[in-house]
Amino acid sequence: MSIILLLSIICASFLFIVFKYFKVFGIDSSQGIVFNYFTASACSFFLNYTINVYHLAEVSIIWQPALMIGFLFILVFNLTSITTRKLGLAVASVAAKMSVVIPVSVGIFLYSEQPGIIRIIGIGIALLAVFFISSGNKEETKSAKEKNGWAWLLPAALFLGTGLVDGSIKYAQAEFMNDGNRYLVMSVLFGFAGTIGLIKLMFDYVKRQAVFAWKNVLGGICLGLFNYFSLHFLVICLEEPGAQSAIIFAVLNVGIVLTSTLYAILIFKEKLSLMNKAGILFALAAMVMLLA
Repeated sequence: MSIILLLSIICASFLFIVFKYFKVFGIDSSQGIVFNYFTASACSFFLNYTINVYHLAEVSIIWQPALMIGFLFILVFNLTSITTRKLGLAVASVAAKMSVVIPVSVGIFLYSEQPGIIRIIGIGIALLAVFFISSGNKEETKSAKEKNGWAWLLPAALFLGTGLVDGSIKYAQAEFMNDGNRYLVMSVLFGFAGTIGLIKLMFDYVKRQAVFAWKNVLGGICLGLFNYFSLHFLVICLEEPGAQSAIIFAVLNVGIVLTSTLYAILIFKEKLSLMNKAGILFALAAMVMLLA
């Protein structure tokens, strides 16, 4: 599980990097996100073409929950993009990953998972780590607040939305995914998300509030590849015998916070406060306890 989960963490972390570069290259995030979902849907379908075609009839069974989850997907992706652009990489990644409490609760209370006392403590330390890392640089935080005011409501919305997405992924995996239809379900989820986003784009074009550019397509394709493989590896982890989603999501979220923070330092030259550094130590301790 550890290697596959690590691959999911790396792919999911790169989503934040791609979003950051959307701003650098002037890529329209709304268009990029739509093309991202169609790319992820195509990858999930055509990389597993034969088995997906065999299970096509199952679409009639799964389309309603898939539509609801797809709506959550694109809503949260847009929230992530806006939060990253307005408040920075660290704030967006931490706000999203604090939501680990929601899928962890789903695993424990709905699916009767029993992580054990050591791992429960590890989950608590993981949340503490995320809190410390989220403190951010005081000057940067103050500047962001002054410039964006209302935008500081975004982390709360991102927290709730990401938690619901992670919880819905566990629900989908447990209730209507199996070895045969796994990739078809993922393709349908991504496809619905892309379709919902496309409808919005069409309205924007009618109102002349959007201009098409090929760079938006290229940005979306890049984002979609990481998006597909992050979910691909996550679902594999969730379906392993004896896997506990509470542990998997806790490790995933702490891992994404650590790697995103590392990217922020190395690529974007963001600075760490003393609390940030303490948070990293807590995160490492949590990882050890969760993987014990």
